[in-house]
Amino acid sequence: MKKVILSTLIQMAIVLGISLAAAGCVSLFHPHKPSLKLTAPTAPGDRWEITIDRVNSEFGGQVQWVDARTSTDFENGHAAGAIHVMGLDSLSPSATEVLFTTQVPIVVYCDGASCKKSRKVAGELRELMAKDVFYLKGGYEQIR
Repeated sequence: MKKVILSTLIQMAIVLGISLAAAGCVSLFHPHKPSLKLTAPTAPGDRWEITIDRVNSEFGGQVQWVDARTSTDFENGHAAGAIHVMGLDSLSPSATEVLFTTQVPIVVYCDGASCKKSRKVAGELRELMAKDVFYLKGGYEQIR
């Protein structure tokens, strides 16, 4: 009886070890792995929300703008030097290069105060790049 219990415990330890090894490999190498660091919640007034006044006062207006609006809205007008990104699945190689190499803060905007797309895109970019990425309070209306 003791031999059966010991054998079962050894098998359980082996299965657990294999499971932990697989989970470790996924967390290291999977392209869509979850972030292991804590991120701020995306609620109004959180640390990632930024106003146009703060963009101008803290950064002198020198930011990399990311437009999270529709393609039509982007074509009809956008912030100077803005990159059009509607989500990680629409991130072009040239946009990826600009975002990863930029030395200025990144600010995402969308249609207006009720638009939540900029928060979503900013969060995705933050996790992807491990950089501070803000979203603009009030959206594109604040830039015009």
